[in-house]
Amino acid sequence: MFFERLFKKDVNKNSPDLSLLSHPELEEWLVHRIERESVRFDFDLEGLMKDLGDAISILASKIEEMNEVSIKGGGQKKKIIEFNKNNMVKQVRKFLENLVLPADYTYKELIDFHQKSEHSLRISLENSLKSYQYVKVPIPISRDVIELVKEIKILLDRLQNQLEEKKKVIHSLTAVQEIVKKLNEKERECSDEKKMICALDEKIKRAKTKIDTIDEELEEIKGTLEWEKYSSLLKLEEELVSAKERIRSQLNNQVSPLVKVLKRLEKQCKSKRHHLSESHAETLKELLTTPHTADDPEPFFKYLSELLARDNLGVNPQKMKKITSHLQYLILSHTFEEQQRAYRETSLELSKLREKIRESEVQRKIKEIERVRDETSNTLKTLQTERERHVQKAEQLSTKREELEEELKEKITKLQESNYV
Repeated sequence: MFFERLFKKDVNKNSPDLSLLSHPELEEWLVHRIERESVRFDFDLEGLMKDLGDAISILASKIEEMNEVSIKGGGQKKKIIEFNKNNMVKQVRKFLENLVLPADYTYKELIDFHQKSEHSLRISLENSLKSYQYVKVPIPISRDVIELVKEIKILLDRLQNQLEEKKKVIHSLTAVQEIVKKLNEKERECSDEKKMICALDEKIKRAKTKIDTIDEELEEIKGTLEWEKYSSLLKLEEELVSAKERIRSQLNNQVSPLVKVLKRLEKQCKSKRHHLSESHAETLKELLTTPHTADDPEPFFKYLSELLARDNLGVNPQKMKKITSHLQYLILSHTFEEQQRAYRETSLELSKLREKIRESEVQRKIKEIERVRDETSNTLKTLQTERERHVQKAEQLSTKREELEEELKEKITKLQESNYV
């Protein structure tokens, strides 16, 4: 039995060394000790409770005698005495109803009994004393009643004083018990967190293994002839995208010298100072936004050249020569239309190539594998985040447990130094 280890250090020592006990053993010892302290008292409890019982019995008899007393005389004085007699009887009877001795003389039962009795006594005595002033002369037995109530109060006060001392003992033991319970709870929580971290570690390991397997599968695919063909298609796609972008840039450069004139023309059209046909208006808009989509630009360039010959649209005459010269170059060389044609052909070729890539079995496999890898990577990140959260919680619980351990040591030391163990 672990109780035998309590006295191992010093056989002559009456107080046990609680620091030798594990938490479960200490908790068990505290339960036994609190139970023992709840029924063991260092005063003559039986005698005190007998005195209380006797006083209660006599009070019950006296109050009934008082109730039987007839008031002589008449008039208002009799009514006042009668009223106060009845009130005093009522208050004491109510007090006696609440003054029931407990069946078991345990600390809890005695505390409950005292609290209930003390409250009832205070009300009864306060109200009885008011009536007592009117009945103490005409009803002499009322003096016995008040004296008995006061005697019961003295006995209850004695009981309270004794219970207060017992309260200190049980409170000290209970305080240690509460810390042990908290420690056990923290230890269980720590254990749960460790189990959770272990379970997460296993899931993280499986997720990493799955990612490694997927990467190996990808490497295997990249070693096949199908991948080589697929890679060449991707390379060609990059070249076509670059070519398309280069042509689009060239088209923008062709329009760049005309931008100022085009914006002036657009502004005048909006203010109704100039009117364009629907087709020219659409071409103007496209040249300013997406030159590669401008429809049939040559007629518009010719129209603009003719317009500038009679209206410079507010453009500096020194700059007009360069603008008109560039317009003539576009009209005569057909460079703009050729670049647009090249852009359309490149776009069409790129579209067909991408369709071919989409239909590739290798791409289908790669996409599926990458989808699974992304899902697994996201799962891995979630698991790692969750693990970190549980690690932090475990650290917090460990810190709290250490604090409780220190608090427990202090409480045990104080308990050992007191006369409560």
